[in-house]
Amino acid sequence: MAIVETLIYTVGSIAGAGFWKYGILAVMPFLWFWLNLRYGLGDFDIPTIGVPPRLLGPWIAPYNWMKNSPHLIREGMAKYGARGLPFKIRSPSRWMVFVNKPTIIDELIRLPKNVASSSAALDDIFFTQFTMYKDAASDPPFAEIVLKQLSGRCWEFMPLAVEEVKMAWDEKTKIGEEWTGVPVWEVFIQLAARAVIRSIIGAPLCRNQELLDNIIAYAEGVIMHSELLEIIPATLRPFVNKFIFRNKPLDVCMSYFGPIFQERRNLMKDGKYSGNVKPDDGFQWVIDTCPPDTTIERMVKKLLFIFTAGIRTTAVAGTHCVHDIAAMPHFQGPAREEIAQEPGAASTVKETKEAWAPMRKLDSVLRESARMNRTHLGTVMRKFMVPYTFSDGMEIPKGAWVVGASSTIHRTNIYEDPDTFDGFRFSRMREEAGIGDRFQLTGTSREFLAWGGWGACVPGQVLCGDAVEGYICIAFTEL
Repeated sequence: MAIVETLIYTVGSIAGAGFWKYGILAVMPFLWFWLNLRYGLGDFDIPTIGVPPRLLGPWIAPYNWMKNSPHLIREGMAKYGARGLPFKIRSPSRWMVFVNKPTIIDELIRLPKNVASSSAALDDIFFTQFTMYKDAASDPPFAEIVLKQLSGRCWEFMPLAVEEVKMAWDEKTKIGEEWTGVPVWEVFIQLAARAVIRSIIGAPLCRNQELLDNIIAYAEGVIMHSELLEIIPATLRPFVNKFIFRNKPLDVCMSYFGPIFQERRNLMKDGKYSGNVKPDDGFQWVIDTCPPDTTIERMVKKLLFIFTAGIRTTAVAGTHCVHDIAAMPHFQGPAREEIAQEPGAASTVKETKEAWAPMRKLDSVLRESARMNRTHLGTVMRKFMVPYTFSDGMEIPKGAWVVGASSTIHRTNIYEDPDTFDGFRFSRMREEAGIGDRFQLTGTSREFLAWGGWGACVPGQVLCGDAVEGYICIAFTEL
């Protein structure tokens, strides 16, 4: 399915650029080069999954990964992971080693960035040098903004985000007295965009539909563009990128954000902002963390990268939750009863925390949905910048990835009846003496990696998780 979508995106991009007559010629050689010019990755001594034992096996392996990566991961976990052993799978661009032994995942998380880097892996996933700007995820200002502003102050933003979601819900669903069809993904990505953008740059820009649609299109374009580049040999990527990628959403976003950045810069240059007397929003966060010679276009791209990272993850998690709750209505009643007040009524950090605290059953349902549904290949992903030998003797070459297989760890016997959706699984755990809030939605542990590893969470996970909880609260109170 991913291959078909990528080919459709490729042809559509070429068509949009006015190159219909080159469509077939542009698409088919990519697959041909992929099969014939890949691969100089070499091999190393870890069991392999997905490489057929034939002459063309190494060239067929990347196709197997693209065709059904979850199946290959499950096969590897059944064959090797069940015994605590690692295994590797070949994608079109890299070797990926999957591990599920807690001691190895713990060691992986604690490795310094110059040995194993999560940001370098993120740069590779999105091919940021082509889709955004070089080393976007490794950019210190990006991490500072996400960790300090979004994660550190998430409770300050929640009243704004929930208020925006409620307003957007009413506008996008238009639910009346009769049964009303709601396209869940289309609605939830709009809700996610409104919530994230309201939290970062405020109103009224978050309600401008043209801007909203182009921010979403930019985020979706980055993902589809990176999936296309994944199957292209590295030597051809610069050519393919220049020939195919037409980033019209960026131009629209530049027309809105560019003048704001320029005005802020001018005011700072003229001494109008000093000390703490300046705006507290995403525009200013980007300016304050960028070198003075940073271009306006680069600033706009930095802001869009933050939006891209937040919007899709939140929308995917929210969509999974809605489908799970709709499919299992017996969890709805008890969860609905816990909602103490209408979402959006809280206007302060204290009121927001007090409103969220009693909703343990709803929180449990959402955590169970996160356990059963993966939003990423693996939330503990590291690209190795140098060769490294783990404490158990496992040797990893430079450039390979090591991934904590969260989607399969979540389905192992560490949980009772792991393949069954048990909405109140975690609320029961939280009721046990001494457990406290360990099993709340955004908590992490060796057994739960949806938000990253223990002590190394995905930046912004609290804002994302609580935004999803806000969506479901609104759905319950509005329906």
